Order: sequence, then C-alpha cells, then structure tokens
Amino acid sequence: MWNDFEDTWRGPLGWDLACLDSSGGANRDEALAAYPTPPPPDELELCLRLRQVFGTVWANIVALRFPEEAPRAARYLAEWRAGLPAR
Repeated sequence: MWNDFEDTWRGPLGWDLACLDSSGGANRDEALAAYPTPPPPDELELCLRLRQVFGTVWANIVALRFPEEAPRAARYLAEWRAGLPAR
C-alpha cells in the first residue's frame, strides 16, 4: 500500500511497477509475473527512469534542509547522469 500522493494516480502499469521496484521491497520479476498483462518493456524502462528522476530531485531537495543527506543526493544525481539503473 502506498501513501505518497505522487504515487497514487491513475497512470500506466509501468509506473506502479517502477514505484514498487524503487522501494527495494519487491522482486521486479515476481511483481511482473503477478500481473495478468505486463507492460511493454519500453514503457517499463521509461517509468523506471522517470521514477529515478523523481528520487533524484527528492533527495536533492531533502539535502537542502538536511545537509548530512548531501552525499546521498550527489550519488543519486551522478547515477542518473551516468544512466545507471534505478535502485
């Protein structure tokens, strides 16, 4: 169950799976297998990258208020710029 507003909307299935994947609490392959019709791979990849952008922006905003979070925010930004997969 999600309680973050940005994750509670009627959008593509790929977004649900990207949110689940980025939470670190589930196995992507198991989640895909649980859906009757998985999203197209290009949709899932787009949603995973978009979710990574959300996380990167969020981490950098948090770091403005909590400077001790700056290393994590910098790492997220570097990973996004390098095109590394979302965590």
